[in-house]
Order: sequence, then C-alpha cells, then structure tokens
Amino acid sequence: MKKIALSLILVLSLAACGDKTETPKENTKPVVKIGVMLPLSGDNAIIGKALKGAVEVAINDIKKDNTKYNYDVIFEDSQLRPTTAISIANKLANIDKVDAILTYGSNIAHSISQITESNKIIQISLASSPTAAIGKYNFINWTKPETEAIRLGEEIKKLSYKKIAIVITNHEGAYAAAKELQEQLATIGVKSSVHTVNAGSKDMRIEIQKMMQDDIDLYVLSLYNPENQIFVRQLREAGSMADISAIESFNFYNDFTLLEGMWYVDGASSENSDVINRIKKHNNLSNSYGIGQFYDNIMMLKSAFENSEQKNDAINYMLNLGSYIGVVGQIIQNNDGIFDSKAVIKKIIKGKPVVVEE
Repeated sequence: MKKIALSLILVLSLAACGDKTETPKENTKPVVKIGVMLPLSGDNAIIGKALKGAVEVAINDIKKDNTKYNYDVIFEDSQLRPTTAISIANKLANIDKVDAILTYGSNIAHSISQITESNKIIQISLASSPTAAIGKYNFINWTKPETEAIRLGEEIKKLSYKKIAIVITNHEGAYAAAKELQEQLATIGVKSSVHTVNAGSKDMRIEIQKMMQDDIDLYVLSLYNPENQIFVRQLREAGSMADISAIESFNFYNDFTLLEGMWYVDGASSENSDVINRIKKHNNLSNSYGIGQFYDNIMMLKSAFENSEQKNDAINYMLNLGSYIGVVGQIIQNNDGIFDSKAVIKKIIKGKPVVVEE
C-alpha cells in the first residue's frame, strides 16, 4: 500500500510539475519606468487629471502591441510647486530608478532639469519657457510661445483691437508668452502693456481699475487658477465689458458662463481624432488641453526605447528625432530640444472650448 501511495504521489507531483512548465511566465520582459508629474490636487487639478487620463490610454494602447519592454507609470502630484517637484524628482531618480519623466509646467520642468540631466533621465515637458529644455536630456513638446503669439497677433489685427492688456502670473511660462506677444504686437502697430498678478492673489480690483483707466479693448490672460477665474469675475464686477482672450488659460475653467463667445489661442489640437475622443471618454471630461501631446509623449518614448539596443541609448533616438507625426499632427524638433507645432484658435461655444481656426 505504501508503494502504491508513493507511486500515486509521484504521478501527481510530476503532473503538477508538468503544468508549471507549460504555463508561460508573465512579466518576464524588462521594464521601462516612466514618472509622470502633474498637478493632481488643488486649483489646477483639472489639468492634471485630464493629462493623467491621456497617459493611461496611451499605456493601455501599448499593452496591445508586441513590445520588447513592459511600460510602467508612476504618477506623482507636483501641485505645480517647484520645491515639491524637486523632492519628487529625487525620489523618482534614486528610489524608483525611472528611465523617463513627463512633466507639466515650465517652472516644474526647469526646477528638475538638473536632476534629470545628472541622472541621464529623459524628461519631456508640456511647457512654454525654453529654459525647460536646457540640457541634453530635457525636451519640450508644446507649441512655442512665438508660434502662439504670431497666431494671436493675426487674430488681434483681423478684429482691429488697438489697446491690449496682457495679464500674467509670476510664472516662467507666462513671462515667455507675454514677451513674445508684446514683440509680435509691436510689429503690427498694436499698443500693449503687461500686468503681473502674484500667484495666489485673490483681490485684483485695484490693478483692474488702473487698467480700465487706459481704455483697454482686449484683455489677454496667461493665468493659472484661482487667479484666472477671479480676474474675470472681478473685471466684470468692476463694470468692464471689454473682450477677454487668453493664451491657453481658458482651458483651466470648469464654468464658462462669463466667457461665452470669447476666443483664445491654444497649442495644437485635433478635436476629431479617435485617440482624443477615447481620452475624453476615459476622462469623462470635454477638456482636450494637452492630452494629445501627453499621449504623443508616451508614444515617442515607446519608439525611443523600442528602437534602441539598450535603454540608455534611447536618448540618441530622441536627439535625432527631427519630426514626429502624432495625434496633434506633425511636430518638429529644433536644435534646442523643443518640439513645435501649430497654434489654433478656440472659441467658447455653448459652454465648451471649440476649435474654430487651425
């Protein structure tokens, strides 16, 4: 009986071993780790949550492909604070050992650029200031301020505005945008002035009264929240019915009641793209700001790593990538590591931003 029992145990053991050898091992491929730093809390969380969804859709699409790497994402909340971003970047570099980082915001990207550079981590940012692309490993994928300024200037000239107030927050990207717009307006003979609002400011009534005395006929905003919505409300409460436009800023609104019919300039967008529509559905948000670029950033990184012999060779692919056809169309890299794309004009129609001119 012992022999029979022993024989039975051996047969069952061999059968079990056979099952194990026939089961394919999962997750045996090497992993590319990507850190993604976004404002996921606070007044600007609407931006971060939309961009997070774009990354999630891109990663899900990659999983359907036969890739040599698995792609893991680590989301972090930058809160749009450089000091927070620096702490996160050090964690991503030294503990998580990421291969790439995606960031939102010029001040965030610039604040961690030395960390990414010294650790040889590819950074791609949605940023306006060229300082975000300083160094071999730092790139920008967003419509350049100069490109947006030219497009905005064309619209201002067409609509015959004569006196412009450019209202910005004390932020690298806003400074870059204001500089380019002022230079563009000067070439077409339009007067402009720049007014800076401190981040976190809740009372702008004195500054608004000063601007109203100058008979401004168009206010152009480059503000984050909450300053963005506070300024518009207080301007209307002060009795000004002057037109309001923006450099991207209208994207950050939840309630467009005070902006109905207003237009603004934005980075490249492809509203009718299947990918864009899938991301919007995934996010349950109508906002398309930056989601095409963030999807493309993931796909560019995939191309870089999949087409390189070793992970540390991916930087050479990025440096030699002269142009890329993605969700937002063609983007072209200059010698400074900035991928530029066309600017579009959007208008608030029935409470939603809609592309009216590409």
